Formats: sequence, C-alpha cells, structure tokens
Amino acid sequence: MLGLAHRARLHWDHERTRPKLLGEAHGLTAEERADVAPELVASLDGLRDADAEEAWVAEIERRARRVLADPNGGEDWSAARAEIESKLRRR
Repeated sequence: MLGLAHRARLHWDHERTRPKLLGEAHGLTAEERADVAPELVASLDGLRDADAEEAWVAEIERRARRVLADPNGGEDWSAARAEIESKLRRR
C-alpha cells in the first residue's frame, strides 16, 4: 500500500502535469488530436488481449457458417425487431 507521502507526491505530480499536458494537447492541430484521441481512449481498456481479435474472428466465422448452412433458419427481422422493441418498452 502506498504511504501518505507517496500518494501526496503522486497527486501533486498529477495536478502539475495534467494542465501542462492538456495545454500541449490543445496546441496540436485538429488532425493530430484526432490521431491521438483513439489511442488515449484505447488505453482506458487496459492491456490488449492478444487472443481477443483471433477469438472474434473465429466467432464471426462460426456464425457466418451457421447462417450459410441454413439460409431459412433464424427469425424474420421484422418479428425480431418487434420483439426487441417490445422488451425495450417494458423497461
């Protein structure tokens, strides 16, 4: 656990650094800020799961194979949408 002095120093560093960083960011062109913004937002998610992309590709392929194997399977979009809207109205 961090000691009080260490936490105070971290808070002070953050309070001193944040305005400087924001000032520098605002000095960037709109295009440069647009390039940096997605990276900052992505950093909020934590470490990237190296297997996540591969797992999503496998899941999408599995679903696509299921649909292609039985094009008449599943539910009509109109019926599915009506059911979803009904559930949302009940909330």
